[in-house]
Amino acid sequence: HINESKKYFEQKEDYTILSENLNELGNGYYLAGDYEEAIKSYLASLRYGGLSPDLTAAFSGKLGLGRSYCAIGDTAVGLITVEKYKDESVKHLKFEAAADAYAFMGMIEMDRGNLDLSRECYEKSITLSGKSQSKAHLSHAYNNKAILHFNLGETDSSLMYFEKSLILREIIGHHKGVIESNYNVGFYYKEVGDFQRAYTFFKKSASLAEERSFKEDESDALQELLTICNDLGYENEVKRIEKRLDELTTYLEKKKTDDQEIIAYAQKVIREAEMNEMKNEDEENSNLYLWIVGIMVVILAFILLRMKR
Repeated sequence: HINESKKYFEQKEDYTILSENLNELGNGYYLAGDYEEAIKSYLASLRYGGLSPDLTAAFSGKLGLGRSYCAIGDTAVGLITVEKYKDESVKHLKFEAAADAYAFMGMIEMDRGNLDLSRECYEKSITLSGKSQSKAHLSHAYNNKAILHFNLGETDSSLMYFEKSLILREIIGHHKGVIESNYNVGFYYKEVGDFQRAYTFFKKSASLAEERSFKEDESDALQELLTICNDLGYENEVKRIEKRLDELTTYLEKKKTDDQEIIAYAQKVIREAEMNEMKNEDEENSNLYLWIVGIMVVILAFILLRMKR
């Protein structure tokens, strides 16, 4: 398998693969909250993407890069970068990608208090999601629109879009999305004071998360459910939930420690490969560098993304 992988990364498409893997690594760092490392990975993805024959590889990392700049407080540069990503996506008829860009821009404008602009972005995200014929993207756009309506105090519209998102995710079998949507509807009912319905949706979210082994999602839902059960006086259920939360906390802390050890080793290998490439610029060593970094990037991206599961 190692020889096959080496040959694969030595083909003409190696820059495309490496660009894609670095983009995924950036996504992993972003989800883990390590935005500086995410920016480095996205910039590397764009650099290799520029050497790739795949035109989309030259801009695919810009969405994550823009999000990361926004996360460290450089909103102006972040939004400009996302705008460029959106324009390139539309130019190449990548409607799903453009929908993602508008969704992110809508979220940022909502955080900045520009609610009219946020609404406009979310509407465009829904339109582009429809053009892409992707129910997954449309469900995400509906969910974002629901959050906007909720923040505007438009509770009826908010619930309608939360439910539309949930229905679509159930239709396509998007398990994590269904868990998230049940949580969101539960949170909606909690905020409007309907604790019995909130209980129903939080419990379903926790149950589905346990069934699918999404332990962080299960923990999030159970923490909300614990509050609701205390308010409703469900003492026996409170004890059961507290016990399960203790188990989840122990598991998640151990997994985080194990993952961090693997991440540290993978980062060390990548740094050493980069240093060796700087010392040895011949083609054979360059191909070896691509192979090593490519493999380790895949491992790193997998671990970082798994940490959010």
